[in-house]
Amino acid sequence: MLGAINLALGGRGNKELLRDPSKPAVVDLMFIEEKETVLEKLAELGITVADGEILISRRFTAGGRSTCQINQTMVTTAQVKQ
Repeated sequence: MLGAINLALGGRGNKELLRDPSKPAVVDLMFIEEKETVLEKLAELGITVADGEILISRRFTAGGRSTCQINQTMVTTAQVKQ
């Protein structure tokens, strides 16, 4: 479980994580955030947060590419790490 949390938060993944290389792997992390500084940063990025709920989704492909989203808004891995 800690490995999945690390991946969702921008950690490095590899193609061995894929059970079926023809399909992407997806890691979702949902939590409630109450810190105003975090919520303000998300607002600056144009990310809507309802009731403090934050969903970070990260998708990996066999080609080594990944995409990240916070509450269904595309972000960079660097933005997730912030």
